[in-house]
Amino acid sequence: MYYRAAAMLLMASLCSNAIAIQQVDLSDAKQRCSSPVEGEPVVYSQDFKWGYEFDEMANRYQEIYESGKRLHMRAYYDQSQDHFVFPGERLGKKYTVKIPEHFIANIAIHLEEGLKRDYADYVFFPDIGHSHFFVPNKFYDEVIRPLPVADRAKRYELMMQHEGVKVLYHTAEQLGMKDRETKELFDDDYLRWRYYTRNLVGYNNGARKVEIHKKLNDGFNTVHDHDGGDYKYWGAGFNVSASKDGCFAFKTKEGETHYFDLSLEDLPFDPGKSTGDEFLYGDQISGL
Repeated sequence: MYYRAAAMLLMASLCSNAIAIQQVDLSDAKQRCSSPVEGEPVVYSQDFKWGYEFDEMANRYQEIYESGKRLHMRAYYDQSQDHFVFPGERLGKKYTVKIPEHFIANIAIHLEEGLKRDYADYVFFPDIGHSHFFVPNKFYDEVIRPLPVADRAKRYELMMQHEGVKVLYHTAEQLGMKDRETKELFDDDYLRWRYYTRNLVGYNNGARKVEIHKKLNDGFNTVHDHDGGDYKYWGAGFNVSASKDGCFAFKTKEGETHYFDLSLEDLPFDPGKSTGDEFLYGDQISGL
C-alpha cells in the first residue's frame, strides 16, 4: 500500500511541477564507467589531512587525480539495466540504486559553477567532495516519509528524480582557514572568501546557477538548514572525487576536461594504516 500511494503521489508531483527531464549525452561515460573490479585502488580517508595550506591542497589534488584511485563502491554503468547505478549493501544484503541521467548532469553543473565562481577549487574530499540533500517538505512528507526505512534504494531514486530537490556541498572541508589557537580567520582575502562561501547549493532542474548559504553564528559556517524552512535536510548524500579514470566529465576553471566518480558511501579507513582522531571527518570532530 505504501508503494502504491507513494507512486501515485510521485506521479501527481511530476505532472504538477511539469518536470522536463534534460536530454543528456552520457555515451562517453557509459564506455568509461565499468563496474569496480577486485583490487581496484580506492581513496581512503587517511589519504588526506586536516588544515591544508592552499598550495599544498592543490598539489594533493593533482596527486590523487593522477593516482588512479577511485571511490569505494563507486557508481557504474550497468548494461543489463541500461542505467548508471550506485552499488550498496546493508546487513549483508546487496542492492543497487538507479541514478537518473539528469541528476548526473546536474552534479557536473554544480561542480563547474562552483569552480568557475571560486566557491571551490578542487573536486575531492578536502574541498568539494561530499554532499547533503535539501528535500521539499511536501514531497518528503507525502512521498519519502511513508516508505519503509529499510528501502534506501527507493528513497534515493525518488529524491534524485525530483526537480525540486537541491544539493548542499560543504566546500573547503580540510582547507586551513583559521588559526588553531586563536580560532580567528587568517589574514588572507581568498581564504576568507572560501570560508564565507563554503555552503554551495545546486539545483536538480538543469539551472546553471548555484546558491551560497551562510551560518555565521557557527564557528565553521556550516549550514544544515535551508533558509525559509521549506526543505527537509537529508544528511546522507553522496561523495564525489575526481580521477583520471573517473566516469563523468566536468570542466575545470581552466576549461580542461576532468572526470569524477560518485558514491553513496563515505571514504573508508585504510586497514593497513593507523586511524587516529586526525582522520575523522569534520562532521564528527568539528561540526563540518
